[in-house]
Amino acid sequence: MNDLLKRIVDIRRAIRQANEETTVIVNKNKMSIADWLTWRRDCAPEDQATKLQINSQLSSIRTQLGKQGRSATSNEKDAKAEDFIIHLNEVVFAERSEAMERTLGELDGALSMMNATVQLKGV
Repeated sequence: MNDLLKRIVDIRRAIRQANEETTVIVNKNKMSIADWLTWRRDCAPEDQATKLQINSQLSSIRTQLGKQGRSATSNEKDAKAEDFIIHLNEVVFAERSEAMERTLGELDGALSMMNATVQLKGV
Protein backbone atom coordinates (compact mmCIF):
# COMPACT_ATOMS: atom_id res chain seq x y z
CA MET A 1 0.00 0.00 0.00
CA ASN A 2 2.80 2.40 0.87
CA ASP A 3 4.40 1.77 -2.53
CA LEU A 4 1.14 2.67 -4.27
CA LEU A 5 0.79 5.89 -2.27
CA LYS A 6 4.41 6.81 -3.05
CA ARG A 7 3.74 6.12 -6.73
CA ILE A 8 0.75 8.52 -6.70
CA VAL A 9 2.91 11.26 -5.19
CA ASP A 10 5.68 10.59 -7.73
CA ILE A 11 3.24 10.78 -10.65
CA ARG A 12 1.66 14.00 -9.36
CA ARG A 13 5.11 15.54 -8.88
CA ALA A 14 6.11 14.56 -12.43
CA ILE A 15 2.87 16.08 -13.82
CA ARG A 16 3.43 19.30 -11.87
CA GLN A 17 7.02 19.52 -13.10
CA ALA A 18 6.03 18.82 -16.71
CA ASN A 19 3.30 21.49 -16.48
CA GLU A 20 5.84 24.04 -15.24
CA GLU A 21 8.41 23.19 -17.93
CA THR A 22 6.12 22.83 -20.96
CA THR A 23 4.94 25.97 -22.72
CA VAL A 24 1.93 26.39 -24.95
CA ILE A 25 1.09 29.22 -27.35
CA VAL A 26 -2.60 30.14 -27.40
CA ASN A 27 -3.92 33.14 -29.30
CA LYS A 28 -0.33 34.45 -29.65
CA ASN A 29 0.25 34.23 -25.88
CA LYS A 30 2.95 31.89 -24.58
CA MET A 31 2.76 30.49 -21.04
CA SER A 32 3.56 27.29 -19.23
CA ILE A 33 0.79 24.73 -18.94
CA ALA A 34 0.72 25.44 -15.19
CA ASP A 35 0.18 29.15 -15.84
CA TRP A 36 -2.51 28.48 -18.44
CA LEU A 37 -4.32 26.20 -15.99
CA THR A 38 -4.18 28.91 -13.33
CA TRP A 39 -5.38 31.53 -15.83
CA ARG A 40 -8.28 29.33 -16.94
CA ARG A 41 -9.30 28.53 -13.36
CA ASP A 42 -8.81 31.94 -11.72
CA CYS A 43 -8.67 34.71 -14.33
CA ALA A 44 -10.98 33.72 -17.18
CA PRO A 45 -14.10 33.23 -15.00
CA GLU A 46 -13.60 36.66 -13.39
CA ASP A 47 -13.19 38.29 -16.79
CA GLN A 48 -16.27 36.50 -18.16
CA ALA A 49 -18.35 37.45 -15.10
CA THR A 50 -17.35 41.10 -15.43
CA LYS A 51 -18.22 41.16 -19.12
CA LEU A 52 -21.54 39.46 -18.44
CA GLN A 53 -22.34 42.03 -15.75
CA ILE A 54 -21.48 44.93 -18.07
CA ASN A 55 -23.65 43.45 -20.85
CA SER A 56 -26.50 43.01 -18.40
CA GLN A 57 -26.21 46.59 -17.16
CA LEU A 58 -26.10 47.98 -20.69
CA SER A 59 -29.19 45.98 -21.61
CA SER A 60 -31.02 47.18 -18.49
CA ILE A 61 -30.07 50.79 -19.18
CA ARG A 62 -31.29 50.54 -22.77
CA THR A 63 -34.58 49.00 -21.63
CA GLN A 64 -35.14 51.75 -19.07
CA LEU A 65 -34.25 54.47 -21.56
CA GLY A 66 -36.56 52.94 -24.16
CA LYS A 67 -39.46 53.13 -21.71
CA GLN A 68 -38.67 56.82 -21.24
CA GLY A 69 -38.44 57.44 -24.99
CA ARG A 70 -34.72 58.13 -24.73
CA SER A 71 -31.74 56.42 -26.29
CA ALA A 72 -28.15 55.54 -25.47
CA THR A 73 -25.17 56.45 -27.61
CA SER A 74 -21.41 56.31 -27.41
CA ASN A 75 -21.02 59.18 -29.88
CA GLU A 76 -20.93 62.38 -27.84
CA LYS A 77 -20.79 64.62 -30.93
CA ASP A 78 -24.12 63.40 -32.31
CA ALA A 79 -25.84 62.98 -28.95
CA LYS A 80 -28.99 64.91 -28.18
CA ALA A 81 -29.42 66.57 -24.82
CA GLU A 82 -31.76 63.80 -23.62
CA ASP A 83 -29.48 60.95 -24.76
CA PHE A 84 -27.60 58.78 -22.31
CA ILE A 85 -23.91 58.66 -23.27
CA ILE A 86 -22.12 55.35 -22.81
CA HIS A 87 -18.37 55.75 -22.47
CA LEU A 88 -17.57 52.29 -23.78
CA ASN A 89 -16.66 51.22 -27.27
CA GLU A 90 -19.15 48.38 -27.56
CA VAL A 91 -17.60 47.04 -30.77
CA VAL A 92 -14.22 46.65 -29.10
CA PHE A 93 -15.93 45.23 -26.01
CA ALA A 94 -17.71 42.60 -28.13
CA GLU A 95 -14.48 41.77 -29.97
CA ARG A 96 -12.69 41.20 -26.65
CA SER A 97 -15.50 38.96 -25.45
CA GLU A 98 -15.26 36.91 -28.63
CA ALA A 99 -11.46 36.76 -28.32
CA MET A 100 -11.83 35.37 -24.80
CA GLU A 101 -14.15 32.62 -26.07
CA ARG A 102 -11.71 31.79 -28.89
CA THR A 103 -8.80 31.70 -26.44
CA LEU A 104 -10.65 29.34 -24.12
CA GLY A 105 -11.58 27.05 -27.00
CA GLU A 106 -8.06 27.06 -28.42
CA LEU A 107 -6.64 26.49 -24.93
CA ASP A 108 -8.81 23.42 -24.38
CA GLY A 109 -7.59 21.94 -27.65
CA ALA A 110 -3.95 22.77 -26.93
CA LEU A 111 -4.09 21.33 -23.42
CA SER A 112 -5.72 18.15 -24.69
CA MET A 113 -2.98 17.75 -27.28
CA MET A 114 -0.23 18.42 -24.75
CA ASN A 115 -1.83 16.06 -22.25
CA ALA A 116 -1.59 13.29 -24.83
CA THR A 117 2.01 14.01 -25.87
CA VAL A 118 4.01 15.37 -22.90
CA GLN A 119 6.49 12.88 -21.47
CA LEU A 120 6.74 12.61 -17.69
CA LYS A 121 10.24 12.31 -16.25
CA GLY A 122 11.11 9.78 -13.60
CA VAL A 123 7.90 7.76 -13.56
